[in-house]
Amino acid sequence: MPNCRLWKRAIPLRRGAYLKKAISADPTNGEATQLLGLSYYRGGHPADAIPLLEKIQGWYPRANADASYVLGVCYIQTKDYPQARKAFGKMFEVPPDSAASYLFTAQMLLRQEFDPVAEEYAQKAAALDPKLPLAHYLLGELYIYKSRIPEAIAEFQKELAINPAHAATYYKLADAYSRIQKYEDAQHSLQRSICGGDLFEAGRNHGPQQSHDPPSARPGVPRYGEERRSRERAEVGGTTANQTKSSVARWIYKAAA
Repeated sequence: MPNCRLWKRAIPLRRGAYLKKAISADPTNGEATQLLGLSYYRGGHPADAIPLLEKIQGWYPRANADASYVLGVCYIQTKDYPQARKAFGKMFEVPPDSAASYLFTAQMLLRQEFDPVAEEYAQKAAALDPKLPLAHYLLGELYIYKSRIPEAIAEFQKELAINPAHAATYYKLADAYSRIQKYEDAQHSLQRSICGGDLFEAGRNHGPQQSHDPPSARPGVPRYGEERRSRERAEVGGTTANQTKSSVARWIYKAAA
């Protein structure tokens, strides 16, 4: 099997003649075939790369992850999205028409800045499997990127309903709240992004009753940091919007560190 890292040192196209000679001498030379395909890709010729990379996929029972990735990207660049989904499905070993395959392809489409198709594929993934983790998270990220903040918040909340211990969703939700100046909600989400997952697991493993909600969302369980904030308000006579905004900024700095 060709080295999975060969694409990082793919030979420039001006030297492709040597690879073509090697392939002519031995049509089963997988390494030369893959290198030529990857060189076409890196040289900005995805349509020329596709048949060579497809040939590599047919020769080996298990997909070469790098070759499958590049093949999928080539199909995206040539706007053949169903074939891209098939390539990424093979890369991740999931059926091409599955919700997971749509989600993986949506992530790749977003990386390549094919936003409308990425949104369509992420929505398809969520429709095929409403409980699929990270589908709503990806939609939320996409909506934040497009400054569609209310839609982003709704998607992050849907993600937390099925994936309540996912810290990154809390962090992105805090970002969305801060963009519409809901700093208290942003601070709560940031706090949960840092320790909410641990609290969720602790809550699941103790006591006769188990809940799939984060601890701060359960009846009778104080919100994280609520007692501390109450003491702070008593000491300073209330928290102003500017103070809350500064607190959110500090939390963002800590989370990013």
